[in-house]
Amino acid sequence: MSNVVRQGELFGLSAIIADLIEGNLTSEPERKRLLEGKTKRVRITATDLDATVSLVLGDGTVQISEGKSPDPHVWIVADSITLLDLPNAKLLGGLPSVADSTGRAVVAKMVTGKLKIRGILRVGTVRRVQMLLSVA
Repeated sequence: MSNVVRQGELFGLSAIIADLIEGNLTSEPERKRLLEGKTKRVRITATDLDATVSLVLGDGTVQISEGKSPDPHVWIVADSITLLDLPNAKLLGGLPSVADSTGRAVVAKMVTGKLKIRGILRVGTVRRVQMLLSVA
């Protein structure tokens, strides 16, 4: 059984995210632990693509679908380039670290409003998503 459950047909950003997570879980099976625990809903919106992807993590799977999930615990909104940079930023206390250039760029985008993370205080969920999306 696959840990990645594609809800309906996925296109564009949602297909890329599904493929990336699936590849990461295959190449590093220890990441499957990120899918355990309480169910968490995450919405990712790429403003420049007018695309929204929903993730539901829990029970050993990640369900991925096009469109908006109801009542997400975490909602990440940014342009597609920023969304691709986000998994590469090192975290310090659950927030992007300013100790490296990627982290500084992410923080700068948060300060200017180009990156919005609603629910950022749900550090564990943000970290789980970042680790699932970071390139293996």
